[in-house]
Amino acid sequence: MSELLTLENLNLEFDGFKVLDNVNLNLQEGEIKAIIGPNGAGKTSIFKVITGLLKSTSGQIRFRGKVYHPIPEGVVRDGIVLIPQGKRVFPSLTVIENLDIVAFLLADSKELTVRRENVLKIFPELVSRLDVRAGQLSGGQQQMLALARGLMLSPRLILFDEPSLGLTPKLAADLFQKIKEINQLDNVSALVIEHNLPLLVDVVNSAYILSDGKMAQEVAGQDLLGSVAFIK
Repeated sequence: MSELLTLENLNLEFDGFKVLDNVNLNLQEGEIKAIIGPNGAGKTSIFKVITGLLKSTSGQIRFRGKVYHPIPEGVVRDGIVLIPQGKRVFPSLTVIENLDIVAFLLADSKELTVRRENVLKIFPELVSRLDVRAGQLSGGQQQMLALARGLMLSPRLILFDEPSLGLTPKLAADLFQKIKEINQLDNVSALVIEHNLPLLVDVVNSAYILSDGKMAQEVAGQDLLGSVAFIK
């Protein structure tokens, strides 16, 4: 495996307060890793720095082996997709319109059709709902649609910010199986912020435990359930 994303001594400060304190993280091509920790630990801030929504105070990001200076309008073209909290879809648009909204990034309509067909093979539950407005979908279907739309961009790295939030246990488990399937089919790497540790055990290679803006340790996926004391 080759290096995909590396954070080196990343610091983020607001008015003298350290949100991130010398954060180091390494993700190889094809890996799925998690970032876990209590609320306010700085997890989402890491994603905002990676996607250029926040500028780090100091430190370095490398992406695909090169020093990386992210800007929000450029990260998607660079192969990074953020799936934020809260089932972010366009509720007044149909399912197919939500998927096809990426057309402006593609060279032609044929490429759009090919990508849509490939994505719907992974999410067959959306096929019968293509003409339904996204706001009429169930919460689980909306989260699946948000992920499917992200895949339309052919990312190399997907950032998931608490994907199970608001989902029933079954729907959350189904979603994480989709994340695992996408990784295995297309070698898409992922970073996942998630509080529900049992969902991560069989999916992630390892997890970074973040506490007060600092990386406390990295734990193998199968050892996650023994790490609950670190994130309370």
